[in-house]
Amino acid sequence: MSHAKALPGFNAISGQSILLYEHVSSNDARESHEIGGSSTGTDLIAKDHALQLDAQDSPSIIVLCTWMSASLRHIARYVNGYRRQHPTSHIIIIRCDPADVVRYLKHRQLQHLAPAVSAIQRLTEDRQKSEANMILHVFSNGGSHQACNLLQAYKQFATTPFPRHVTIFDSCPGHSSFKRTIAAMSASLPKTPGLHLLSLISVYVLVSLCWIAVVPLRLPGPVEVNYQTLKHPKAMRNELSRCYIYSVADPMVDWKDVEMHAQAAKKHFSVRMVKFETSGHCAHVLVDGGVRYWRIVSEAWNERGSVERESKIQS
Repeated sequence: MSHAKALPGFNAISGQSILLYEHVSSNDARESHEIGGSSTGTDLIAKDHALQLDAQDSPSIIVLCTWMSASLRHIARYVNGYRRQHPTSHIIIIRCDPADVVRYLKHRQLQHLAPAVSAIQRLTEDRQKSEANMILHVFSNGGSHQACNLLQAYKQFATTPFPRHVTIFDSCPGHSSFKRTIAAMSASLPKTPGLHLLSLISVYVLVSLCWIAVVPLRLPGPVEVNYQTLKHPKAMRNELSRCYIYSVADPMVDWKDVEMHAQAAKKHFSVRMVKFETSGHCAHVLVDGGVRYWRIVSEAWNERGSVERESKIQS
């Protein structure tokens, strides 16, 4: 499925793995129409002027670092939820492809994110540096990998500090294990029996080779490096608060790993932990039609104000 069909209004800015939706205000759209331009229905989602009054209460941009091999159809569920909550916000989707993670060296991975860095910097420059203007929503260990890459790429390519933001961790971060890595990388394999078997064998061979290279030398794999990075205050500069959403029933990321990470993060960050009991991996939004999930997301953003006030008082 093409992104144009699944996610109307989004444009690819770095292959098909980084997609950008730029909100067009009703005034901008009207000016474009008057000079002969055109706008899609999606671009005019905030046509009602009343929505403009809420723009300062919404993030300038929402960054979704999605789980490994996430389908556009599933990503759209989160895009639609955020559009309902923050119709005036821009949205960037950073997808995680296992082939890219394995195939490319780190510097290539960072270069791939340079267009995302440029877009974030451009779309957040209208807010004061003291204000929170971004939500960083991270899904699973694949999204954690891309979030860490984004932080490094921003430091390398941007001319301004990483925006002040709220971080939401969905089903992450977790430690790596052979079984869980296999499960994560095989979750989106082709369903055709013969092709599925061949793909599954390839996954086992690839993960086994990585394990043979890393475990005997006691080297930290990328998942472990990301796990440590995401609780380090220097790496997560300008984070106002964070919320962990996780489940006891998650078959890919152990809920105990998430809680351990959250407890350690409390030394440096404002932390909220929300535990589901029965939802699967990156599937908490499916519980009760998403009512609880989107309430949690809304509260995570709205509660940033108290953290902002505390930081101003301390400074």
